[in-house]
Amino acid sequence: MSAVMRMPVNVELTGAERELAALVGYMRNDANRACGVDDRRASDRNIDAQGVAAELAFARVANVYPDLTTNIRAGGVDCVLPSGLTVDVKSTERPDGNLIAAATKGGKGLAHVAVLVTGVMPMAGGWNDWTMAARFTVVGWAWMADLMHPDHVRQFRTPTYFVARPELHRSLDLTRWPDQGRIRPDISPSSARGPTPVFHSRGPDSPVPAAPMRRGHFPANQGPGRADGPGHPSRWRP
Repeated sequence: MSAVMRMPVNVELTGAERELAALVGYMRNDANRACGVDDRRASDRNIDAQGVAAELAFARVANVYPDLTTNIRAGGVDCVLPSGLTVDVKSTERPDGNLIAAATKGGKGLAHVAVLVTGVMPMAGGWNDWTMAARFTVVGWAWMADLMHPDHVRQFRTPTYFVARPELHRSLDLTRWPDQGRIRPDISPSSARGPTPVFHSRGPDSPVPAAPMRRGHFPANQGPGRADGPGHPSRWRP
């Protein structure tokens, strides 16, 4: 497989991947709701299942293992590329959708890049609808620092970071740290780090501090089983 991913890339999930997406999505939703992280109704669990399906689609194309943990979560890293780049997959069912993120997000625990994946995993009665295929498209990516630049805030129902799909990067080297790309020429490297620059935005030698990714590629306070982190069962069991 080429080390460079050219986008857009179309992906059709297998039956096993669809069952895994539904199971992991439902377990994440139940864990979050049990601890008040997410107050949506149980009927909205499909949203989480769709998100996991998009993560699996990207992981297949990138040939990496996705994060399948089901502990308490609110954003964060979905997978880690061989280059060391951490990825947050942003999904939408709209085939013409754009890259967006809630403007309430801070800088702590953010991934290095955000990847837009469009598509839908057909559901019926809360589970997979096997009469239709689950097709996704990996559209493109942006540095998280560029996505979360103040100039990219749009007012929809709530303040939202917004980058139009034509402005996304269309190739990504999976094994080498890419050069710092800028979405627009008026965003300088110093300002392109976002409102709370606590993560790398330009590469391993960047002066921007970042918590190193250690065993399991989780930040030290977010790994599964840590007594002081959200992965410890005592933090979310009722």
